[in-house]
Parts: sequence; C-alpha cells; structure tokens
Amino acid sequence: MFCENCGAVLQGLNQEFCHKCGIPLRMEIKRFLQSIYSHDIVGNVVNL
Repeated sequence: MFCENCGAVLQGLNQEFCHKCGIPLRMEIKRFLQSIYSHDIVGNVVNL
C-alpha cells in the first residue's frame, strides 16, 4: 500500500501516520480498502 500524498510504501495497515510525510492514514486506508472491495464487486458482476 502507498501513501496517497507522497507515494511512500507503507509498512502496515495498522500505521496511523505516513512515516515519510506525516499525514494521518486512517482515511487513506479506509478509501484503499473500499476501492478494493468495489473493484471486487464490479469484477464479480462482470464475470457473471
């Protein structure tokens, strides 16, 4: 996973702030997970 602000590779999903630029990551992670789930749902619908 990457920080949307500076592009740094994040160490883990439990990280609260980017180690490089310092922005809070909770919303980034939530948005990241939502994008994965929405892509999965769209993919499954397309595969049917």
